[in-house]
Amino acid sequence: MNKKAKKAYNKAMEYYEKGKINKALEICEDVLLEGLDSPAVLNFKGLLLYQKGNLTEAITVWKINKDLNNDDIAKNYIKDAMADQRRLDLYKQGEQALRQLKIDKALELFKRCSESDFNAIKVNTGIAMCYQKKGDLYKAKEYADKALSIDQNAITAKIVEKELKEDGIYLESQNSSKGFLIGITILFVVVAIVAGGYLIISRVKEKNLVNNIEETKNNKVLEAKSSTTDDIKETENQGKAEINAETTS
Repeated sequence: MNKKAKKAYNKAMEYYEKGKINKALEICEDVLLEGLDSPAVLNFKGLLLYQKGNLTEAITVWKINKDLNNDDIAKNYIKDAMADQRRLDLYKQGEQALRQLKIDKALELFKRCSESDFNAIKVNTGIAMCYQKKGDLYKAKEYADKALSIDQNAITAKIVEKELKEDGIYLESQNSSKGFLIGITILFVVVAIVAGGYLIISRVKEKNLVNNIEETKNNKVLEAKSSTTDDIKETENQGKAEINAETTS
């Protein structure tokens, strides 16, 4: 892959990671207009088509890569994609069951389709719609988000998202996240206060201990001074008594 193609490939990957699958596909097509000698770009284009549910087109792109570039990855993609023809049939059956309001049957069929990434946008949207009709709105949000993470402009998934927002599901999720952050913040504040209080108490205890030691030292010094003074006075009194005794005799 030349430098220009590599740069374009990285840009396409960035768009894909942001849920802009159609923009990523456009960049891949622009690169391939200049030549089909970029195996990574061909494989990536095939995967984008694969997730959009365009199985025949995806396999065609991988066959081109296999024939022109002898790419082993493309060969494996073709081999694995053969099983997805069955999943395409299952998806169509799921759509029909959903239209007939056979929700559990539709959900089972869509779940079987979700065993691979093939047709991931429509499959995840179908699962979201089933959960929405069953009243499990949080599950519906989970799968609608999966579809929109691949294609942020997926029409049906955006309709489901809009309806879930009207039901307050997205708002509750945001509040839950905010509540979690607030809880974490409060926890840190409490820990800081406790730690600060412990530090203050420790310093006070340390200060009191120092003061007690100093007071004890001072008391001992005073006791020593007092004892010395008493000894001196006693000696003086004894001396005076002896002098008086001598004078008397």
